[in-house]
Amino acid sequence: MRLKNLPLKTFSVVESSKHLRTQDSNPVNDEDIVGFENEVEELIDYLTRGTRELYVILIVAMGGQGKTTIARKLYNNDIIVSRFDIRAWCIISQTYNWRELLQEIFSQVTCSKDEGDRDDILADMLRKNLMGKRYLIVLDEMWDCMAWDDLRLSFPDLGK
Repeated sequence: MRLKNLPLKTFSVVESSKHLRTQDSNPVNDEDIVGFENEVEELIDYLTRGTRELYVILIVAMGGQGKTTIARKLYNNDIIVSRFDIRAWCIISQTYNWRELLQEIFSQVTCSKDEGDRDDILADMLRKNLMGKRYLIVLDEMWDCMAWDDLRLSFPDLGK
């Protein structure tokens, strides 16, 4: 697994231009941003380069700096949409529930509600549904690494 860390500097958001929906979630806005065109292009290149490893990209900055805006810009980009077999967007609150996170991601990945009666079964079902596919999962508003630690075994790294 390779890790890419993108620290952000200040930029401004200009107009909300369109709304695209993930499979079963709230609208994800695609906003025009000023001052980060190069970083967005670099990340698009990074995400589409075709390596055989799992990439985790962290976008870090103080609150209000536009991390979610950049992630939305990438998520809704036509190149990214066509590149990935599966895309899911999950908002993680400061006090998150692991099962609810699994259920949210699972429902977006499969377009159905989970049928696992235990957390470990649901996590395994998610992993199996992602296996062999190229996927992009956005975990927005992550406050600490514990959520990643809880979820990462559900994200297979099989060369896609």
